Parts: sequence; C-alpha cells; structure tokens
Amino acid sequence: MEHSPSPDMILFENYIHELESYATAALAGTNHILEELDFTKLLNGGVGSELKRRVSLNQRQQIGAFFTGEALRRRAFGSFFDPAIGRPVWDPACGAGDLLLSYAEKLPIYPDIGNTIASWGGKLYGSDTQGIFLRAARARLVLAAFARGARKQEERRLSLNTVFPNLLQQDSLLTPLKASHADVVLNPPFISLIAGRDCEWGSGSVSAAALFVDMCVKRSSPGTRIVAILPDVLRTGTRYERWRKMIVEHAELRRVDIYGPFDPQADVDVFILELLVRPSRVLSGGQESLWGILDNPSHEKVGNYFSVSVGPVVPHRHKEEGPNLAFLHSRDATPWGILKHLPLRRCFSGTTYQPPFVVIRRTSSPSDRDRAIGTVINCGEPVAIENHLIVCKPHDGKVESCLSLIEVLRSSSTNNWLNNRIRCRHLTVGSVKEIPFTRSPRTG
Repeated sequence: MEHSPSPDMILFENYIHELESYATAALAGTNHILEELDFTKLLNGGVGSELKRRVSLNQRQQIGAFFTGEALRRRAFGSFFDPAIGRPVWDPACGAGDLLLSYAEKLPIYPDIGNTIASWGGKLYGSDTQGIFLRAARARLVLAAFARGARKQEERRLSLNTVFPNLLQQDSLLTPLKASHADVVLNPPFISLIAGRDCEWGSGSVSAAALFVDMCVKRSSPGTRIVAILPDVLRTGTRYERWRKMIVEHAELRRVDIYGPFDPQADVDVFILELLVRPSRVLSGGQESLWGILDNPSHEKVGNYFSVSVGPVVPHRHKEEGPNLAFLHSRDATPWGILKHLPLRRCFSGTTYQPPFVVIRRTSSPSDRDRAIGTVINCGEPVAIENHLIVCKPHDGKVESCLSLIEVLRSSSTNNWLNNRIRCRHLTVGSVKEIPFTRSPRTG
C-alpha cells in the first residue's frame, strides 16, 4: 500500500484537492463554480499532464505511473466498449480512471446526477495501490457525468467519499477478484516484480504487466473479454515465450495490435492485446502465430551460419580473477569497424571467444537509424566480452563471413525486418539468430 507521500506527490495532491472541490460542487448543485471549467482538459489528459509536471520521472517510473493518453485509449478501447452487452468493466490498475472514463462515455445519462452516478457505480470497478489516484478517478467520473448534462435535482446529500464504491485501494495481484463477471480493461505498471512460486512461465524478476494479464485470464469467468496495453517485450521477447503459450491456453486471441511508443518519457513500445477467456484450459491450437512475431522459417538466417550468445562479463558483478585477457566493453566496440587491437584487459575465469567474430550492441530502439550495430573483432587472442554485446561466431571461422554479416546488418532490409520482429529497447539472441542472412560470394 502507500507510503508517506514524497514532496512531489504532495504537489500533485494539491491538484487532486482542486479536482475534488469541483466534483463536490457538482454533487452539491453549486453549478456556478463549474461554469468556466475546461472539462475537455480535465477528462482527456489533464491529470496525466499535471502528474508529469509535478512528480519526477524517477518517482513515476518507480511506481509505474504513466496514464493512458487519449489517442492510445481510443485505439485500444474505441470498438471494445459496448454497454448494450450489459457487463460491467473492471480495471485492476485503474490509476486516475482514464480507461473507466472511456467506458463511462458510452453509459446512459439521467437528469439527476445522483441517479447517473448510482447507475455508473454498478458498472465500473477499479483497483489501485495509490489512494491519491483513486481520488482523482472518483472526481473525474463525477465531472464526466456533469459535463454530459447530469445535474443535482433531488434533495439528498451526496458525498465524494461514498460514490463509486467499487473503486478500491488494493493490490489486484494479491486480492481475490471481486468482479469475475466483468470485462477487463488494463494498462498495468511496466515495472518489474518477483514472480511467485506458482508462476508457471517465469521466475525471479519479471514484468508486472505479464503478471497482471496472467491474473486476469486465470481469475475471470469464461466469456470475459480482456483488452490490455502491454510492453512489446511480452509479445516478442524470448523470455516470455512460455507466458505467451500460457495465454493462448486460457484465452482466445482476438487482437494483437502493434502501436509504437507509449509515451516519450516512458521510452517503451507497446501493443494492444484483446482476449476472450475460454471455458477451460485447452491446447493452444496454433494461435502462437497470431502474436505477430515475424519469424524466419528459411534456412538462410544468421543462426544457421553463426553461433549467437550474449557476452558473459558483468563488470560490476564478476571479480577480477583468472587469466589476464583482452576485454571488450560495449563502449569500445566501434560501430561497423574492424578491431585488431583492444584497449582494455581484465582478469576473467569464464567463457572467452577466439576471433574472428562479430559483436552487436544489445541496446537497440526502433527509432535508431541502425537496429543492429556490428563490429568485427579480429585481434588474434581470446577475448572476454561485456554483457551488453551479442557475440556472433562464424561456424567456418572465417573473417570473410564476419564481413558478410556486417553488410547484412547495415542493410535497410535488416532494419525493417527487426523493426517488425522486435520493438523493445534491446535485441535478443533469438531475434539475431532469425535475421535473414545470405552469404556473399566471397564466403563461398
């Protein structure tokens, strides 16, 4: 649950107090206070903008607080919400209520704001660990009803503390599901958490977003629809292959929509996942291909001609023990160069690589001009490699094969292929192995 608020969050709380004063006025029928209010800003991005302005990026990253922008929200949920179906909707990481507001736009309005809120309250479920965000969600939902024409008519007194009783401060991953009958909308935090012992697809530190979707598909009743905004690593990352298999065993894939960057400050690409929960666990039935992962079934790929692995040296973790070796750090891997001498040496007792070989920088973004920046290493002695580099060792042991790989990596076709294959901010061994590779004539 929440800790003592930081100075940044206190600044943000001042803004939430202002929102609550407006919502209280709407509930009390004090309409003149709201006459000059810009409802469009308050309901479509205003809270997210104030969070960015008042709370540091570091703190927002720690708690995974990045609210969903209007364009992404409409693309993800524009055709999903259908109040005519009659099912409520649950957001297990609702933040300031952006996704619930999208659903509320489709709900009916009654002349009396109390009747409107009571009707909406039976349809809208939400959970969040941050109480301050839940306060913002309640206030914004009240203001959304007011903006659409609901006004106070009856004499009963309405309190902001009691409206929308199904918005609860709790950790959805640790709390029994209250709304198993509800469809699910989700923009989970993109932070890392430790997987529980019962996690069947991963261990150690894993994506919280993956845990949230796991929880939703396993706790929801058959027929539940789920739409989630997720980091692209879940769609393409080798580490989440078992997670993807688990998902298609529990649910039918309805949509996998590659979106692009979530937010300039979040610095992560996302995709939109739509699921329909199945009545029982079944075999995946070939739905793996629907994830949109661009594989390369051809024999003409890097993995057929090179062994591919990640450099084993973690400088801050490994002690300086063992033989004194040539050492390659990612910052010394000259882009597209040929290194015959390495400036660094260190002691290391683990795996080394005998040149010639190619190293590729793991850090890579779809916004980069070159996705797979390579360097040929041909220094004539065993080399210890830092773990921010991927090593491609040619099976034939020829430097000509390394030079051919550099040509392939520099090509626009490889950039385009990788931008479709993997949109997270680092390359994986699996994605490098699958890069289309045709040997040039000089390699034989």
